[in-house]
Amino acid sequence: MEDGTGIKDRLTDLMQRIYSCPNRECKYRRDWMTFQRIHYLRPILPPQWLFWGKNKYPYYKKGEGTYYTLYEYDCSSNIVFVALRPSTGFISNADFLFAHSLLSLGLMKEVYALKEDTFVFYKGPLVTDIIKCRGKAGTKVTYVPERCMSFLKEELEIVRQASKKEPKVVAVGDEAYKILRKYREEFGIRWLSNVWHYTYAQRMGISLEEYIEKLREVLKQNDSNLTVNPPLDVT
Repeated sequence: MEDGTGIKDRLTDLMQRIYSCPNRECKYRRDWMTFQRIHYLRPILPPQWLFWGKNKYPYYKKGEGTYYTLYEYDCSSNIVFVALRPSTGFISNADFLFAHSLLSLGLMKEVYALKEDTFVFYKGPLVTDIIKCRGKAGTKVTYVPERCMSFLKEELEIVRQASKKEPKVVAVGDEAYKILRKYREEFGIRWLSNVWHYTYAQRMGISLEEYIEKLREVLKQNDSNLTVNPPLDVT
């Protein structure tokens, strides 16, 4: 049985391995570096980004600035929200729509505090992506690199160990759901459902109340063969 410190240590180790992924030939990593050279001459941001990780604030001078974590894992929840991949943008209003939905359901807590050199916004369930490298929103994911597969599988195992329960995996967006359903056995996922991607909800004018109710319905389900299909999300 691992305590919270042991789980945090495992997450820190996993984060460091994700951020130092040696696969420089990965298509998604190359796409990001090309996109950044064209659109973001400065600051240079690393390809990898994690909802639950220690991310660098964009800053021009190397070695300066601080870090941020959007959703810190509380080391107890068995709920895992899985989106497709990090986008090229920074924190947006759509991100806060998702956060406020989780807050309203009592799944997430506000932190808004600086912990050493890292500003933490929220704390609660694990929120992550299938592909760990940034990419332009709307870019299709044609395959899942082996390393990304292994990283997500390890994230799910950490949640399993921390919560002492099977992870309840909620795909955020239709594309993420398709991939998770396709590789369900490889990931060892027994409980799988999905919800609209928050950027899709914002574009389609779906209110915060509607999004909260959709999440509530999804999380009430307990069928391990669940297949909830929301309207097609093209993000």
